[in-house]
Amino acid sequence: MLDLQTFKWENVEPESDEFIPKAREYAAMFYQNNNLIVFGGWNSGWLNDMYGYNVSKVVGPPYAITSIEPNLGQLSGGDTVIIHGQGFSDPCNVYFTCGSQPVAEPHPKLSLKANNVRVNADGTVECETPNYTELAPKFECIVQVMCGSSDLTTTWQKYTFFANTRAARSLCYGSGILNDQQINETSTFIIQARNENCENRTSGRDKFEVTVTYEDTKQEIPSDIVDNHNGSYTVTYKCEQEGKVNIVVKFKDDKGKMVDVRGSPYSANFVSGGAAHTNSLTGQLLQKHLTSEIASLQQFMADTKAGAKLEGKKIEDVKVLIKIKDHIEDVRVRNDELTLKLDQLDESFKMLQAHSMAKEKQVKEYRKLNDDWTNLKKLAKDVEKDIKKNIEGETTKNTQQIQKLEDELKYFASKLKMRDFYKYTSGREKAMITLEEARKELAEK
Repeated sequence: MLDLQTFKWENVEPESDEFIPKAREYAAMFYQNNNLIVFGGWNSGWLNDMYGYNVSKVVGPPYAITSIEPNLGQLSGGDTVIIHGQGFSDPCNVYFTCGSQPVAEPHPKLSLKANNVRVNADGTVECETPNYTELAPKFECIVQVMCGSSDLTTTWQKYTFFANTRAARSLCYGSGILNDQQINETSTFIIQARNENCENRTSGRDKFEVTVTYEDTKQEIPSDIVDNHNGSYTVTYKCEQEGKVNIVVKFKDDKGKMVDVRGSPYSANFVSGGAAHTNSLTGQLLQKHLTSEIASLQQFMADTKAGAKLEGKKIEDVKVLIKIKDHIEDVRVRNDELTLKLDQLDESFKMLQAHSMAKEKQVKEYRKLNDDWTNLKKLAKDVEKDIKKNIEGETTKNTQQIQKLEDELKYFASKLKMRDFYKYTSGREKAMITLEEARKELAEK
């Protein structure tokens, strides 16, 4: 076989050597319906035989794929893609095969069939991508088409799956979700899409919705979302009056539900009379917020670390033990909140560094905070183990005291039932005297 692009000859190996024709010359040959027919020829005499060879796997079927759009989608599938090419006809199947090489026929494990395949009037093929989760973490695959009972196309297109965006891992950051913004100026913030592993997405096409409303009137403020095609989305809006606004950011998940992005709803406050460009994405408002946020986190880390440490403390004292336990509980209860704050700082500094506006001192403080938070969570976990027996001891003691009190109350209630006034037969005057005697008994105890 001669490759007309490289002008190189290649041997074509038949699937079976049972019917291989003799070497010959002057044979008659013709091609029809993917079959190469050879008749007769000369080999020390004229031959009167005929052979047929199906060459569809060599030259391909009478249809071909030239492009696919889009060429990436979520791991769980369900994304609509359009395949361009020629010669497509129903019934038609589309296969997504894991790897970087096309296949001659669908692989039983590595080839996944697309859903809802149809050939459009313009000759394109439309389908929904399959669920590729079982083949992760290999995200790249080859797309080929098969029409009817014919063969897979020898032409193909690459398609890349990405780990699904998760609203619970994604976040928002920027001046547009901060207080003390200026009215009548464009406010901007960034939505950063992340997957289940908290990794930033590097491509777009996610579906986000942003709703900005005045808190007092509930009037909606128009907003705009721009897909940056790198996993981030720029949101802009303009507030025309002073006061507080609520910002709800939702994401359409792989089940088609709109769910809140981590931290949503956000809130922001607007004032008038400030400096121009206050609301700039990289302006002074963001810089002040970063300074304040770092200081607040540093204080929490220091106080909680000091409060959770056991050195020099008498944990036999129940009051001391409770304070230590409260600090450990703070780490657990505020975990999501503080992790979000650190992630917002991280993304903010990355953005400022991209604009050569990051302050090196703040970046170093943030990195130390990140390490401190990791160490603080480990400290809380270790201390919780160390005080476990003390906590169990105090719990047992309190349980016994509560049980004792319950028993005393039951005993007292049983004695009350034996009194005349309990049966309403003693009359008012005698009942009042008896009740007074009961009060004196309780006071003595």
